[in-house]
Amino acid sequence: MKPAEGTSSLKTLEIIFAAIFMVQAFLQFAGMVERVFQSSDTAWLIKTGLLLWQAGPCNLFAALHQGDTFSFTAAGQPVLIYQWLFTLALAAATKVAALAGQNGAGVDIASTNLAAAGYLTYTATALLLLFLLPYMMLKRGVKPVYTFGLLTLVNMPIWYWARPQLVSFFMLPMFILLLEDFRRNGYRKRLWLLPFLLIVWVNSHAFWFMGLALILAYLAPQVVSQKQVDFRYRRHLVGILATSCLAPLANPYGADLVRHTLSFVSEPDFGQISELQPTLLTNPLRHRGIWLYLVIAWSVLLARRAMIPLTGLFFCALSTFTGVVCYRFAAVAVLVSWSYLSIALGKGQQGSEGSTSKTDGSAIKAKESAIKTVSPVSTALALIAPIFATAVYFNYCQSQKQIWFTHNDSNQKVTAFLKQNSRLRSRLFCDAALGCSLILEDLTPVFIDTRFDLYGKTFCGEYQDCLNGSVTNTFNWRSYLDKWQINTLAIKNSAPLNNELNHAARQGSCKKLHDDGIYSVWEIERGAKAGASQ
Repeated sequence: MKPAEGTSSLKTLEIIFAAIFMVQAFLQFAGMVERVFQSSDTAWLIKTGLLLWQAGPCNLFAALHQGDTFSFTAAGQPVLIYQWLFTLALAAATKVAALAGQNGAGVDIASTNLAAAGYLTYTATALLLLFLLPYMMLKRGVKPVYTFGLLTLVNMPIWYWARPQLVSFFMLPMFILLLEDFRRNGYRKRLWLLPFLLIVWVNSHAFWFMGLALILAYLAPQVVSQKQVDFRYRRHLVGILATSCLAPLANPYGADLVRHTLSFVSEPDFGQISELQPTLLTNPLRHRGIWLYLVIAWSVLLARRAMIPLTGLFFCALSTFTGVVCYRFAAVAVLVSWSYLSIALGKGQQGSEGSTSKTDGSAIKAKESAIKTVSPVSTALALIAPIFATAVYFNYCQSQKQIWFTHNDSNQKVTAFLKQNSRLRSRLFCDAALGCSLILEDLTPVFIDTRFDLYGKTFCGEYQDCLNGSVTNTFNWRSYLDKWQINTLAIKNSAPLNNELNHAARQGSCKKLHDDGIYSVWEIERGAKAGASQ
């Protein structure tokens, strides 16, 4: 009786800790609701989607190929909207909000657009973090205490941003689930979902190449293998491989989109895009949960490496490396390692060749019990996650006078000021974040926004030099403003250029019109331009 009592006590303790970790995971999720509006990209994504929606199905192709309309520095320049499907989803959310009467009299349209897009994103993130990730563990028979304990370690802002990377976050584990099912159980018709999902991925986010890499890594060896296993299904595998290789071309831009995706890898703009910085290395304490998760994950993966295919270990190593040196891939490192960690922690031994090793009766019974348990638990999570997200989100919206970007340095006041003074928006020099906010408010054209790939490295470098107030043998910020016929400037007070403008104001060549403590608006005095450029 004593051993049974001890086992019962241990199970009770596991249930208690599992419940604590699950509650903590939900609370962590609730605490990140503001992060939905942390990325400035959300602004031009919403407006792009609305423009495409307005064009309609008949004119959609033409709208996707028209020149840029948001900026006067890149006016008419070809713009490749590779994430056009996601922008249409954001537009659909805003249209639903409009039908619900949320943008009636006295309600700010830009705020409503943000709120609608944020709700779509926050609900989707709930399904990802609070349902899909636990489901992947539970379906393998991993104990809930481990599942939710690990889940509390992987919470970070990048999951919540209203950006198309969310599509990639869903696609990665889905691809691995389908391919792992193929490795374990052989060909099934559901494998044909992969090329069609890849087409959706290609038209939604630039990480689609990861899906193609997974397909090639899993299926290509089986096609060229001389073994009899899956031999009769080889023609299906060849068809899936061929269709998947052609899938990247199934987009409105054809091969240009593929070349554009490769440019992110070959010519990344590390100077402008903060996500390309090695955040996990430069600020490890901020991401200590991710560090702890990766340490635990790799300890288990290495200890139970016989259960993981060599392909899986390779992708885990590659994604972990890129996630450590580049913050943009931190979530990818979690998702890929999570997918294989669920196999390593799962009940029942599974060899890397896909054949089930011998297990005793108790292990089989434990696995069957876990499978019976996962169905009601996963179903409950699938229902609770979006309901919980809805409650948290609308509570947040009701507590805010206006939904706006939650940057540390808010540009809300300066945007409102410029909205009330239309004459100041002609030839306005602004930073990229403010440019996005002006686009959301239809206060265009702007000098620059966060579409750095559109503007190019040379332009972005000169723009940054101007913000820094640089004066060198090859560059002078005054001449640069004259070159673009700038009449007004709206920049952060922390920008070095602000100090230069204070000095210029004392000389009478410009004057300050607005200062909210974060942003200042300057106007170049008429008749003083020529003198200011000397």
